[in-house]
Amino acid sequence: MRIAYYFILLCLIATAVFIFHPAVTPTFDYVDNVSKATLDNGLTAIVKSSHKIPMVAVRLVVKTGSASEGKFAGSGISHFVEHMLFKGNANLPAGEIEKRIKSYGGYINAATSHDTTEVYLTVEAKHLEKALSLLSDLAFNPAFNEAEFQKEKDVILNEIRMGRDDPSREASMLLWGTAYSSHPYKYPVIGYEDLFRQIRRNDLEEYHSGEYVPNNCVLSVVGDLDAEASLKYIRETLGKIPRKTDPPAVKAAEPLQMSTRSAEVRKQGLKLSRVIIAFHTTSLADKDLYPLDLLAAALGQGESSRLYVSIVKEKKLAYSVSAFNYTPCDPGLFIVSMVLEEKNAGRAVEAVLSEISKTKRGLLRGSELSKVKRSVISGYIFGKESIEAQADDFVSGYATTGDYNYSQRYINGLGRVSARDVVKAARVYLNEDNMTVVKLLPELPPEAAKECPPADAVKRIDIRSHALRNGATLLVSEDRSLPVVSICVAFKGGVRAEDEGNNGITKLMSVMMLKGTRMRSADRIAEETESRGIELSDFSGKNSFGISAKCLKGDLKYTLSLVRDILANPRFPEKELAIAKELQLAAIKAQEDDIFASASKELIRTIYRSHPYGMPDLGTPASVSAVTRRDLSEFYRYYAVPENMVVSVFGDVDASMLKRLISVFGGLPKERFRGISVTYEQEQLAARSSVKNMPKEQSVLMLGYPGVDVKDDDKYLLDVINSILSREGGRLYRDIRGKLGLSYMLGSFSVFGIDPGYNAFYVATTAKNMNEAKNIILGNLKSLKSEGPTQEEMELAKRDLIGAYYRGLEVNSGIAFKVCLDELYGLGSDELFRYPEMINAVTANDIMGAVKRHFPESKMNEVMVTP
Repeated sequence: MRIAYYFILLCLIATAVFIFHPAVTPTFDYVDNVSKATLDNGLTAIVKSSHKIPMVAVRLVVKTGSASEGKFAGSGISHFVEHMLFKGNANLPAGEIEKRIKSYGGYINAATSHDTTEVYLTVEAKHLEKALSLLSDLAFNPAFNEAEFQKEKDVILNEIRMGRDDPSREASMLLWGTAYSSHPYKYPVIGYEDLFRQIRRNDLEEYHSGEYVPNNCVLSVVGDLDAEASLKYIRETLGKIPRKTDPPAVKAAEPLQMSTRSAEVRKQGLKLSRVIIAFHTTSLADKDLYPLDLLAAALGQGESSRLYVSIVKEKKLAYSVSAFNYTPCDPGLFIVSMVLEEKNAGRAVEAVLSEISKTKRGLLRGSELSKVKRSVISGYIFGKESIEAQADDFVSGYATTGDYNYSQRYINGLGRVSARDVVKAARVYLNEDNMTVVKLLPELPPEAAKECPPADAVKRIDIRSHALRNGATLLVSEDRSLPVVSICVAFKGGVRAEDEGNNGITKLMSVMMLKGTRMRSADRIAEETESRGIELSDFSGKNSFGISAKCLKGDLKYTLSLVRDILANPRFPEKELAIAKELQLAAIKAQEDDIFASASKELIRTIYRSHPYGMPDLGTPASVSAVTRRDLSEFYRYYAVPENMVVSVFGDVDASMLKRLISVFGGLPKERFRGISVTYEQEQLAARSSVKNMPKEQSVLMLGYPGVDVKDDDKYLLDVINSILSREGGRLYRDIRGKLGLSYMLGSFSVFGIDPGYNAFYVATTAKNMNEAKNIILGNLKSLKSEGPTQEEMELAKRDLIGAYYRGLEVNSGIAFKVCLDELYGLGSDELFRYPEMINAVTANDIMGAVKRHFPESKMNEVMVTP
């Protein structure tokens, strides 16, 4: 299950990079093939045909959330009900729901926010009617079994504790609880622990009966469907649910704020501080939304935004800053969020207010306004490729505004905004008497606390491969469904090419590739891309590094010239290097606050004692601090050569562009790649263990085993094993969470590299439950080894994995990235198409043999992170 406000928070903390050009106006027929019907029972249904892959996405929104809880306000009962929907009904017992959906080749989940609760699922199109019937029972006829009620209550209590261990979530809850004094937006979606504990089973039944009524719901279905037939299925399933009285409106209005509000909390074990500044603004239906959204983009979205340039680059007061105008059904907040050192908190707040003051004086120029307008438009187009995104857009737009095509209305509203409108909005809303400032700070040592004052596809994709004369490989695939082109350029390297002295250099170098060329400064690259709506990013990992770009078709020529300039002429300027090193060192420090990141680092360090995979991707403070500009230049010249390069270009690119692509990438100077020398890991002969203490409420257990490389066909067997064990409804989910309620976060995964990777299990729970969780994991491995999986488990795992495979073929940027790396690692571009065949070929005997080979007791690595 998800809590939607956490996603919102991530949007606030992370700085989104948008890229666009005022001369190009993107257009697309987004609402073609859309039908809307209001059923006799009041349910609104929206359907759209899209035949790219044989899947359908279904979204059901119930117009109730944490702000609609009435006498249960602050308890998180909306979120609790959402969890209990999956715990069985008259037709399906607990655990059977996920199993059925997996048998349909899909997945299902749900989310709760301030204003809505959403159930979302994706299945193969041929199973739509059965999926709708299942959804009808799930949403409107849950059993609320007493035993399941008690277990799920424990699960959510674990989730509440996890929230207190996450600095970002805690800062967000502190903000909402401070900014709102009366309106129920002040309550955390998950609820306060003491109020949550008071909820009884009959409270869930009462709340569900009043809110989960068809006339309070909106449904959308998008995908490989016939609209008329789909509406018939909807009427025969969800259309049979009786209408009830509309739920009463119970929200208290927020009174006018008259002066600045503030709150400060100190947290044990925190390394970096979080500061959030917020102003009360508008609802989603208010026309002032448009200038405020553009102002947020101008202030804090992208590396050329005002706050990033001023606070991160020039004054170095923060490691990250972002701005976001959050507009739910009722008036929301304009939010500026920063991650920084505590000593800079006061000056950073002053710097934010200074930049806001400049906008009130009319210093937002026309070119800057055009840039941010194009940013939002490009972002909308890039975000509408998948059927899931479209279904979500239609249903959320209609549920909150009454217009399923709200996105187009929103874009039109942005287009009408003038610089004067932005100035007016800033003057009306962004004032200190309407401001809230919250700070989450590290706990002071005992002596300091006394002395110091408080601080401030269904069809096979046609991929054409071209061997270029300089040794590079170019992969091209045409898809003209949207005017978007995705480019990926990858090189072998990564942590695998590092040593302890330069660990982290790949990450630093990949970031620096975008920080200036001989022709373009970092500021110019940011300005040019952000003025064209181009998404430009770097990537690096254990085995490779590179850059990715996504652009509108009209900007492809410019994008190609920019990518070539970056590849041929990186400059690694000292000024930008100093900033990048500081940010990477801050990221290393931030990982120390994250219990999962700490456990993962400890696990790979335990598994790998000689191979470079045992080193962290970000490096260590000592190794990153020691990297020089000369080190970056030499590392780049060694690895970023055409013989070690694969380029993929996917999207709206036709044959006429092929010659230009070959010229751009084939024209790079030919240089020989001398390979990578690696110290290989010795075979592990005995079990290993490690214990780490952190000042957290939760504990994390990880069990790891040496794994296989990307060319080993056992990777398909390991994928099936992971699905059997850790998918929702799988063995670990059933035994650890479902039966015992021991954990909210649990699972397993496998990492495959050019060299052998590893397999891991993880559970977040309390310290007293660690051994029991471990025994359950090991018991299930033993059972798989001796008895094998059931036929049903095999079928569900295969449908789960193949359904996920099809969903991954929707977005060209994701396909381009995967195919690029497959080719780079020697698998070939056809590796993409082997997956369904290889998964379907797996047998129960294969699973038993794989468990014996890959999970022996002698190769287990146990890591515990405890309070």
